[in-house]
Amino acid sequence: MKRTDKMPQFKFEPKKELEYISERMKKFVEELPESFAFEFARGFSPRVDVLHDESTVQVFAELPAISKENIAVKVRGNVLHISGTKPLPEAYEQLKPLDVTRMFGEFSRDVHLPAEVDRENIQAKFSEGVLQVTLRKIQPDTSDEVAVEIE
Repeated sequence: MKRTDKMPQFKFEPKKELEYISERMKKFVEELPESFAFEFARGFSPRVDVLHDESTVQVFAELPAISKENIAVKVRGNVLHISGTKPLPEAYEQLKPLDVTRMFGEFSRDVHLPAEVDRENIQAKFSEGVLQVTLRKIQPDTSDEVAVEIE
């Protein structure tokens, strides 16, 4: 008895497959709501630099086009929390987006501090879109050291 398996033959054409995928992606993007770019951009984390010396920790956060009234700075434990809102300009609500790469909406950033800080003497300055937070390090108290006798 002779066995013959007849499997259907499919011709694989990578170029056609890629064109098909490309067309599907174009259609998908065209069908997205116009406000998608703004919705997607909600909630962002600003860029920060953290610098320190023997006595201070300084944090610089880039917050362009944000007023200081829209910024909050808090310290909990050894974490500095920067948050706020960057409102969408009125013109953006009347126009249709073509290309939007700037971020709008709520933002937040947690910075883990490398040392304990004096939470009563924190200074914050905001100028030209940069928030500078200066925190004084608490020097470890070594006066409580006790020598332990070894038996």
